[in-house]
Amino acid sequence: MSKSKFFIIFLTLFSTAIFAFVNIGVGYGINNNNWVVRVGYEDNMFSLNGNYFVNLEWGIDGSILFETPLGVSTGPMIGIVNDLQNNKIYMNYGGFIGYKYKGQFDIKLAFLMEYGSSLNFLDNLFASFRAYIPDPPGMKMKDKLYVEMSYFKQRFYIVVGLLEPF
Repeated sequence: MSKSKFFIIFLTLFSTAIFAFVNIGVGYGINNNNWVVRVGYEDNMFSLNGNYFVNLEWGIDGSILFETPLGVSTGPMIGIVNDLQNNKIYMNYGGFIGYKYKGQFDIKLAFLMEYGSSLNFLDNLFASFRAYIPDPPGMKMKDKLYVEMSYFKQRFYIVVGLLEPF
C-alpha cells in the first residue's frame, strides 16, 4: 500500500473516531403498543442504528451521508427488519434525502424497496424527524439529547435518546 493511500485511510478513520457518537435510546411504538430500545453508532458521514421492539421485531437502519453546505444530505440507505411474530426477514434498500438545521433538528425521508416484492407505499416509506434538546443556559454539553419520531414498515414510534461522544 502506498503512503498516500495509507494516509487517506488513516485520516478517514481518525476523523470518524473524533466525530463519532454512540446512540442509546428508549421509546414506545404507538401503533403496536410496545417498547422499543435503540443502540447505534453515528457520525457526520455514517449512521447505523438497531431498534428492538420487545417480543415483536428487531430492525437495523443504516445510511451513508453526503451532505451539502446548505444542510441537505442524500445517500444510500438500508433497512432490515426481522419480524419475530411471522418469522420473516425483510431486507430493504434505497436512497434517502435529508435536511439538518443548525444542530436543532434532522429530517430524513426514504423510499426503501424490498428485493423481489411488489410496490407498497406504506411498507416502503421511511420517515424520521429528530429534534435536539438545547443545552442548559450557560453550559456547553458534549453529548446530545434528542427526541425522534420515526415511521417504517407501518410502525410509528417515538424514541428519546442520547448521542454520547465515542
